[in-house]
Amino acid sequence: MMIGGACGALYGAIAQIINYMPAGASNFLSVLGFSGGVSVMNLINAIIAAGIAFSVAALATYLIGYQSKISSTK
Repeated sequence: MMIGGACGALYGAIAQIINYMPAGASNFLSVLGFSGGVSVMNLINAIIAAGIAFSVAALATYLIGYQSKISSTK
């Protein structure tokens, strides 16, 4: 859900997360792009932002629900 990504990005913008890798991969190794600089807090904030995005998306999916378009007839 897009609301989860928006909430995670909002936290990332507030925490001023910086990605140090110019072209990141689209897998779990992309988190290494946030490890750099002086402090490790950038990496920790990136992991928190990803957790927020995942949690909000899962909660929104649970609350909004999913309806199957296949109906069973008896």
